[in-house]
Amino acid sequence: DTQSNSMIYKFKELLELNIRKVHTVQQYADILQVNRQQLNTLAKKHFGKTSKEVIHQRLLQEIKMELRYSDKTIAEIAFALNFSEPNNLTRFFRNFTNTSPITYRATYQNDRFLP
Repeated sequence: DTQSNSMIYKFKELLELNIRKVHTVQQYADILQVNRQQLNTLAKKHFGKTSKEVIHQRLLQEIKMELRYSDKTIAEIAFALNFSEPNNLTRFFRNFTNTSPITYRATYQNDRFLP
């Protein structure tokens, strides 16, 4: 169990360091030198979520921070977070929040209304 705790700690650390550039389970598994299924099993055990869900949750948090606390355009945020196109960021964001990045920013920028 100590080994799995160590691995999941490394995963979370890598996530914090690389979330702006690395978005796939396979990339994190490769860095950690485990297979995707092992990483997924550990994530489910420790977080109750798949590794993909953990990555997406952290990426969504990063997008929300950019929308709230920066004046970057959606395109600038998309490229800073390694999305190939701004509409991919918009689609990703809408899928998880049921709102557009622009609407989210207008509502929550500079913590006007904390969700």
